[in-house]
Amino acid sequence: MIFGVYRTLHASSHAIASFPTLPVAWFKSSFLSGAILSVLAPKIMTLPLSQPIPIHPLFVVGFSGLLSSALNLLPVTRLDGGRAATAAMGRYGEVASLATFLCVLIALLSKESASTLLWSWMMFVVLFQRQGEIPSRDDYTEINNSRLNLWVLSVVFSVLTLVPFPGYNSAAPIGL
Repeated sequence: MIFGVYRTLHASSHAIASFPTLPVAWFKSSFLSGAILSVLAPKIMTLPLSQPIPIHPLFVVGFSGLLSSALNLLPVTRLDGGRAATAAMGRYGEVASLATFLCVLIALLSKESASTLLWSWMMFVVLFQRQGEIPSRDDYTEINNSRLNLWVLSVVFSVLTLVPFPGYNSAAPIGL
């Protein structure tokens, strides 16, 4: 994403004409992408939410990967994040999975943060990820602190990606 912003800022006007255009609301739908753009291109973040901005395709690819990774790392059921939570927290990983599921459900029911992407992901989880987590072979050996810190960092990464940037309005005309 950072390289995509850099390439956008240093592109010629001829190249910018071929870039995809996205509304500013798309950039503000994620706190992490909004923070990156606030540092590298602060003028973009002051524009109206519906203003289309040409952006390098590498930013779009990076942002898509960031969203898919963040959703996969949430500690819910049999996704990678759920398995990591079970490994890090043992049997309490299922409690974290249920708590995350309920937080996402509450976020979806509030009109400020309801998004098409989150609804689609929630339907996928409800329909295809209903089975319980496979228990680990060894519930008694604790993991080392570096792995636990890495898991906490991945959860923070997911939350920062999925929480909207200040000034984002979910009623803006975008698909996220």
